[in-house]
Formats: sequence, structure tokens, C-alpha cells
Amino acid sequence: MREPSGELSYDFKTQTGLVDKSALDSAGVGAEQSLEGHMRDPDTGRPVQDHSHCSKSWNRYRGRFIKIAQEVFGESSFLGELWFVEGDTPVGPWVYARKIVTHDDYSFYNPRQHPFFDQRDGRFVYFEGTYSYSFSAGTRGYTPRYDYNQIMYRLDLADPRLNLPVAVYDLGRELPGEFATKSDLPLNAPKLSAAFFASDRPGPGLVKVAWSSARCAKRRLVILEEQDPTEALFYALPLDAPAIPPNAQRLYEYQRDDGRYAYSVDSSLLLPGFAREK
Repeated sequence: MREPSGELSYDFKTQTGLVDKSALDSAGVGAEQSLEGHMRDPDTGRPVQDHSHCSKSWNRYRGRFIKIAQEVFGESSFLGELWFVEGDTPVGPWVYARKIVTHDDYSFYNPRQHPFFDQRDGRFVYFEGTYSYSFSAGTRGYTPRYDYNQIMYRLDLADPRLNLPVAVYDLGRELPGEFATKSDLPLNAPKLSAAFFASDRPGPGLVKVAWSSARCAKRRLVILEEQDPTEALFYALPLDAPAIPPNAQRLYEYQRDDGRYAYSVDSSLLLPGFAREK
């Protein structure tokens, strides 16, 4: 089913089959409307082609679903590189990913998480895969005593190297820019698409962005020191950052004479009485 805008309307249903790429192609659905196929490295923007044999589970520590995804045609091996991804729902959005395991010229396929072994409320997660010379184009030969064995890894989700941009939604109940991440979405929120992606925890080169006051007052997005007790809305790159990732978007501020502000990644948003700050 499609919305009046032409976009697909997704919903959970029982007694239905898996909707794969061939089903979408036969229905005339473009890649931009697919729930899969959007993974990329946040630093380089490089697309990551993940295999359908991945492992997803709810993670209490992150308050999101996590996926251990197997890359196809990786840089070091055909089926030996695994990536960590986060999504707000079981179907994503799965967008930004970090490489967590690589096997040079070797295969490591069919990854599976084991939530039963999770430690410290899901901070430490365990996953395994099949370590095999099969499907490898390498020339180094088999690993003695280990070929075609299951190997388990432990991953610390508090590792700062796993800091990923997450979906930021625009509730837009009064003005554009009423932003919220998954933890702040109201229970009765309508179906929303991500307005943009931003980190929800501090990281090198990132600044803390928060609201200047409560929602019942006229408020503005402000940059605060990390030690400020105000809860962060998200973390972002400043305009003078030495390196800007290729997929980064600029967030624009619009102001009205009565002291109200609106925000959008659209640089040409038309709002009566509002002027865009440069």
C-alpha cells in the first residue's frame, strides 16, 4: 500500500512471506523504498553490501535492535567481514555501520548472536560464525585445526569506535524541527521517516546539542559543554570541523521576530515570517 505521497506504507503482518529484492522489483518498487540495501560506512560513505544471512536482536544496553551483518565482496575477503548496525525497529532503519571483524582471504559466514550470553544488560554481546576456507579466493591455504569451525567473538557496545549516527525524527507538531530520537518518541507518534542521522553519545570532534528550555516555552537548539547537566538531544559536527564526512548534512536555523525558531536540513524552506540564519 502507498501513502498519498507515493511512498510505501510499511506495517507488521502475520501469515506473510519474506519480502525480498525480487518481490520489490516485480512490484516496481525502487531501491530507495526498500528497507534493506542502505548500509554504509559513516566516515567514508562507502556502501556496504550485506548478505541476507545476518543476525538481529533487541539490545537492552543500547535500547535499539542491533544487527551483525555479513558483507558480500568485502575489501579483504569475499565473505569474511562483519559489520555492526543499529536500528530503531526490527526492520531498521539499517543505515550506518562499523566493521567489527575481518578475515583476510578467508570466509566467516552465517553470523549468529547469542543474547542468552549477554552481559551487563547487553553491553557485552556474543556472536559466532563459520570460519572456513570455502568461498575464499585466497591462496594462503587452510588454517590447520580450525578450518570449518565455529568461532565466537565478544563485542563491547560501549567501545567508542562503535559510535554510530542514529535516526533523528521531526515530530513537526507546530513547527519544523521538533526533533526527537527513539527514546523520546511519544507512544502515539505517527509513522515517521528520519529527518537526518546524528550520534546519540559523545565522540571525538562532536559537540553536544540540546534544547535551551522546555517544550512549553520558546526554545532554541544550543551547543553546550559536555559537563553541562542538560540532557543532550544529539551530538553533531561543528561547522569548523577539520573533516566533514561525505554524507553529512547541514542543519539550518530559521527565526521569526517573535522569538520562535524552526529547524530543517532544507536550505530553502518557506515558512511565513521566518528568515534563515546563515
